[in-house]
Amino acid sequence: MGFDLYHPQGRWTIDLSRSLQTEFSVIHSGTSGPKISDVIYALKLEVVRFGDDVEWTTAVTPSLNLNRNLLRENDVFNLTLQLSMNRLPW
Repeated sequence: MGFDLYHPQGRWTIDLSRSLQTEFSVIHSGTSGPKISDVIYALKLEVVRFGDDVEWTTAVTPSLNLNRNLLRENDVFNLTLQLSMNRLPW
C-alpha cells in the first residue's frame, strides 16, 4: 500500500509492503513442521527531484524479516539506501 504526492519539481512516495518469502504448509498427510511463515515487512520513503536536466532520487527502506529461513525468533533488520542521478531526455 502506498501514497504518492506529485508536483512540478518531483515526487514524494511512502510505501508499506508485506512480502511472504516462504511458509511451511502440510502438503502430504502425516507431515509436520514449524507452521510458521518467513515474512518481510518494509516501509519505503522516496523523494524524486528534477533539476535542470537531471533527475535525483533518494530512498530509504527499513525492513524487518520475521522468522527468516523458517526459524522461529530468527528476526533480521535490514536498511536499504538508494541514491541515483539520471539525465533527463529533454
